[in-house]
Amino acid sequence: MIVAFLGKSVKEYLDDFVRFLADLTFICTVCQGECICHAWCERKARTGDEASAILTILRVKCLSCLRTHIVLPDFLRPYGRYTQQIREATIRVCLEGASAEKATVHGQAVETSRRWVAQFKADVEKAIAFLRSLLAQWGRFPPPTRGSPISSLARLCQAAADAFGAGLMSSCFFGQANILLTQIGLPVWL
Repeated sequence: MIVAFLGKSVKEYLDDFVRFLADLTFICTVCQGECICHAWCERKARTGDEASAILTILRVKCLSCLRTHIVLPDFLRPYGRYTQQIREATIRVCLEGASAEKATVHGQAVETSRRWVAQFKADVEKAIAFLRSLLAQWGRFPPPTRGSPISSLARLCQAAADAFGAGLMSSCFFGQANILLTQIGLPVWL
């Protein structure tokens, strides 16, 4: 899976996804080989309050290892339907102490909000470790982070984005983290 900035929202993606894709070079997350366009698939994206859109998503094939990868916009979580902006807002509200019922304002079920928070809590430490690993590969060794997991993750994402260079664009904080995490090729996403 390749996660890339392909617009800040579903609407921007639908309007300009071909232009965004044309500006990218696709590198296999398994062997770092060159990838070429292979096929298209469809994916449903929920934007909240029962609104949804069908997105056309590019699939690429690695010329070296012959694996196929989906090129996912960073505003969607792999294997998820709701946009990252909705997930991020819900998780932040819940981590600040609000109940899942109060954080559920975008049409998702309360149980979905609880599952998102549980997934985040289960994956945030792995994401922090993987971002530290990525920074170490680039010769950067940030000091241990203190504070809440989300603030630690934010500091590491900023350090990794600075090291990545070339103005890493993303639609939201979770999208930026997922772009960076796929650079390592490990299946951990926020």
